[in-house]
Amino acid sequence: MRFFSLFLLLFVVSTLLIGGTMYKNDFSSGNFTNVQNLTSNITWENINPINISIGDTGYAKVFSGMINKGIDFFWYMAIETIKLGINFGYNNPQYDWNLLFSTIKLAIIATIVGGLAPLLLPLLAIVTIIIMGAISLIKFITKKYKGVKKYGK
Repeated sequence: MRFFSLFLLLFVVSTLLIGGTMYKNDFSSGNFTNVQNLTSNITWENINPINISIGDTGYAKVFSGMINKGIDFFWYMAIETIKLGINFGYNNPQYDWNLLFSTIKLAIIATIVGGLAPLLLPLLAIVTIIIMGAISLIKFITKKYKGVKKYGK
């Protein structure tokens, strides 16, 4: 759940960065675009909705409808979040979102490393035991054959 929340926050901050970058580019070129008209072209109807059909029987048809409405809901929320983030980032260029974006990226990396730590520690222990066993085997063999006379000398 923590991983999904970080990705959702990264998505929102990315839209804010897009709006801020658009404003900085418009400010440097001198011609300002109407961001409201630009984001009004991003509509839910322009994107082809995904229709999943499990079957035509009673329960399968109801379940398919629930899945399709859920997908439509998340598509709609994502598009409206993109529009909101671009508008807010464009209208508030005084905020610097790069620091927050970098912090979220580091938090995602720390989450991945934290998730892999329980897998890496036993692997490290196994490798250490194998290396220690090889070293003790080499010491045992060299100690055993150290006092043996070689033929021909």
